Amino acid sequence: MSRLVFTFLLLLGTIRLAGQIGHGGTPLMLEDSELLDVGYDKKEEVVKMPPPPASVLSSPQSAKKEGRPLRFAHPNFVEFTPDNSGKKTVLNDGRLLWRLRLSSPGAYSLNVIFDKFHLARGDSLFIYDPGGQVVIGALTHENNKSWGGLATAPVPGDELIVEWRGQNSGRQGSQLMIGAVNHDYLNVFRYLSSKAGNFGDSDNCHTDLSCYSDDAKLQNGQSVCRIIMEGTELCSGNLINNTRNDGTPYFLTAAHCLKSNLATETAVFLFNFQVPACQENIEGSMVQSISGGDITAFADELDFALLEMSSYPPLHYRPYYAGWDLTTSPGAGVYTVHHPQGDVKKVSVSDGIPTETTFNASSVFGNSFESNSHWLVSEWMEGTTEAGSSGAGLFLD
Repeated sequence: MSRLVFTFLLLLGTIRLAGQIGHGGTPLMLEDSELLDVGYDKKEEVVKMPPPPASVLSSPQSAKKEGRPLRFAHPNFVEFTPDNSGKKTVLNDGRLLWRLRLSSPGAYSLNVIFDKFHLARGDSLFIYDPGGQVVIGALTHENNKSWGGLATAPVPGDELIVEWRGQNSGRQGSQLMIGAVNHDYLNVFRYLSSKAGNFGDSDNCHTDLSCYSDDAKLQNGQSVCRIIMEGTELCSGNLINNTRNDGTPYFLTAAHCLKSNLATETAVFLFNFQVPACQENIEGSMVQSISGGDITAFADELDFALLEMSSYPPLHYRPYYAGWDLTTSPGAGVYTVHHPQGDVKKVSVSDGIPTETTFNASSVFGNSFESNSHWLVSEWMEGTTEAGSSGAGLFLD
């Protein structure tokens, strides 16, 4: 029986409120008819972001340090609201339509963080690419967060559209302010790469999760999510079960994936970013996500973080809650399912016995790690770990 070693923090061998769940519907931009009735001009002005600093673009490899989150995006801090940007139109039914088209030339994908996000009941918001190939939403009042903001999943390409429909904005209705537009410079959504199955930059020694016939690996792999922190960094982690078996969405990851307590509020958990049925030229889901969470337990000196997602994953996400134990003597045969370099789910396998070790380095907050608090995997038979693998669990075969 496979199980997750609870005391493990991935440095391997070297080391409640609703979430971002869409509620159906279609952006008005993609429907056309009512926009034509009110004489809407789709060729509205595009708001262009400044390019990332040359130092970021000239040395992207500096973002790929093992034992640290994978930094993939550069933030542009803004204050965009329906009152100071984009275009507002009165629709035939008296509601308002606000559309803001954002461009960051050269970006492989864009994501936004709302510093203010409060939708009135009956209002809706979509985020999508100009071609309508990837649509996030509709977001509704059920997506409102206790902290008052919202982080979103990336949309491929260097342009995206934010579309809100509602009765009023500001004090009398929905309150919206985009605080950051994040420019992906590493290409976390690489389409149809010449290296089959490698949509990102992970090493070609990895095997895609869905290429395994082992039911335990496939099932445990469903507990793995790619997590985006503050719109700019990537890690891995696992949904884990609890002793009450009540489905509370606890998520185990590495403490060094969190730069602050606020990081959990802007966290985005992405499910099913994996190639389906070993079809190496199909990337899998990009928008099955939950936004935000809370810290349940945190130990920087153990590199351990247990989060609770802001909402329960819906059944169509096919979530799986991994089991765990407190073993101090794991047997031979371990594996991890992870997102190396932010890539689709990969599997790394070892037939050795993990050993306790002391990681002689400082934590992300400058603390020394506790002695013998990590498991050492001395050699992988298949795959390896890279930046972006941080936080993934170690399963016993």
